[in-house]
Amino acid sequence: MAARPLKEIIEPGWADALEPVAERVAAMGDFLRAEIAAGR
Repeated sequence: MAARPLKEIIEPGWADALEPVAERVAAMGDFLRAEIAAGR
């Protein structure tokens, strides 16, 4: 599953606030999806 833009998954105000760290949020999502896929 590919990361989606924050504005597609959270309220626009939060998406604007988190925009400076959007890459880090996406990386955390990638990590968590990999952990789930590995059964952890």
